[in-house]
Amino acid sequence: MLHGGLISFLARNAALSALLVLLVIGAAAAYLKLEFLGTTLSSDYDTYVLTAQYLKGEVVAIPGDISIPQRLLKPAYPAYLAAMSSITDFHTAALAQALFFYLLFIVAMYLLAREFFEDTFPSVIVALLSAFSYPVLKYGVDVYSETGAWFAYALSLWLTFRFIRHPTAKIFLANSIVITVGFLWKEYAIITAIVFGLAILFHAALQVREKILYILAYAGIFLSVHIPWQAYVLRVFDFSYLDWYLAGGADGFSYEFTLKNIIKSTAALLGTMWLFVPLGFSRLRAAAWEKRLFAYLSTPVPFIGYAWGFISSRLLYVIAPPMLLVAVLGMRDWSRRTQIAATAAALVANIGWLILSYRITL
Repeated sequence: MLHGGLISFLARNAALSALLVLLVIGAAAAYLKLEFLGTTLSSDYDTYVLTAQYLKGEVVAIPGDISIPQRLLKPAYPAYLAAMSSITDFHTAALAQALFFYLLFIVAMYLLAREFFEDTFPSVIVALLSAFSYPVLKYGVDVYSETGAWFAYALSLWLTFRFIRHPTAKIFLANSIVITVGFLWKEYAIITAIVFGLAILFHAALQVREKILYILAYAGIFLSVHIPWQAYVLRVFDFSYLDWYLAGGADGFSYEFTLKNIIKSTAALLGTMWLFVPLGFSRLRAAAWEKRLFAYLSTPVPFIGYAWGFISSRLLYVIAPPMLLVAVLGMRDWSRRTQIAATAAALVANIGWLILSYRITL
């Protein structure tokens, strides 16, 4: 009886059924990636672990060494590792959060696509291409902090688009909190912070007074958390985001910012789906104003990622989610068979790139 009722419920709720299938596929993809390709330790992982040990009082910060203060600028992830280390080892804790947020990232991308297309079929395509993208499988399903940041990023984009369609205080508050907490995890949140701020400023249905009040409240929520914390890090370590950028970001311009690296890492973001982006933008002109505003704000802002100095598809992946929506929009008028074929080709290319990457580092 219960089994039959569940099947009946899922049959009536195609969108939920599709999401559950996506999560099963995502879990299988994560398992296969880890089983056959494993994990890769990095200097990022080492410094996060070192910072977690510092928070536990097991090590001390060495004067002049930026390893710990640069991670404490974004304290949420090392704090998580420190808390979990009493239950399990650091590697397991890091991998557990990566997998947890990988599945939540699939959910957030599905929600974003459903909001944008109002249709299950293209939403499934977007979620599949996100879950099986090269950067997500390569760096997300690994001992990095990326999937947590990408989840918050996609969730904020979804809330931003919902705010554009229905500017309510509830959605505003939810998005402000997501962005504020997301910035405690990783700096990618600054991009959605900008997109959301622009969405408020350019919203056609809001009066000037409403825009001013929203912006003031937005800044108040964000700064009330981050100014005290950044002031603490500056006082204790004499270290700020400016120091982090000059020592750990801008330095990349001297040896990583090359045309070859830019082309490779940018191509890896969407793979063959880049071919459909121009068509998507041409079709966007006939879309509703909410979709146009969202796309025109969310697609160019992430390109500030190139200003971070170091070039990697991991660091540039913030470009992919909104651009993928545009790419799939470019296929909307095709037959389903053609869309499935194009999606399958993109997925095969992504997986092939992933396997190849273990010989050629992007």
